Amino acid sequence: MTHKLLIANWKSHKTLDEAMQWVDDVGSVRHTAHTLVLCPPFPFLVPLGQRIKEKKYAIALGTQDLSPFPAGSYTGAVSVRNLKDLGVTYAIVGHSERRRYFHETIQEVANKVAMAVEENITPILCVEKETIWKQVSALENGLGKKCIVAFEPADHIGSGEPEKLDVVLSIIKEIHEAFGASVPILYGGSIDEKSSLNFLAQSKISGLLVGGASLDAKQFLKL
Repeated sequence: MTHKLLIANWKSHKTLDEAMQWVDDVGSVRHTAHTLVLCPPFPFLVPLGQRIKEKKYAIALGTQDLSPFPAGSYTGAVSVRNLKDLGVTYAIVGHSERRRYFHETIQEVANKVAMAVEENITPILCVEKETIWKQVSALENGLGKKCIVAFEPADHIGSGEPEKLDVVLSIIKEIHEAFGASVPILYGGSIDEKSSLNFLAQSKISGLLVGGASLDAKQFLKL
């Protein structure tokens, strides 16, 4: 198993006190095997970023979303300029829950990728099988090669059962055909301690996008 990327996507869970405790619990454990990325709700980015910097924890900071528009008169939006200087280095874009509940379009997701790259934030671009080619076609100027792509089958998110490994590997092959062979690919969807071993052992899988299993610090560390 080589070095992998583990993304903790908290979604809209946790209070600030709970978030601080998680960062201390995970950050205080010295780990070098993988890169850990925390994507908390927007209000926690500043205090958690400060704690991570102060304690020198080996945790990178990411955001769960960002605006498809530049800084300007877009009430309620969080632009990449708002994120500048906060220590954010990754951004999840196009998550299936954003596409489903907030009706994000292929083009809006493409715009978010462009916004992130503009500020040197690495986009973690989420796709399902049916959106792979449509999404890559909407990305201009070779932006697809600047993404980390996360394959997340929506019907397995929160189901407690990850997608079968052979299915995931076949989809990864298609993603590489669409985005390029050098693009890192993550898997996300009902990952737990047991199933993570099989996925992380695959050379074609560069890491995991973890939802529910990331909420408990001890459980996340076991991944």
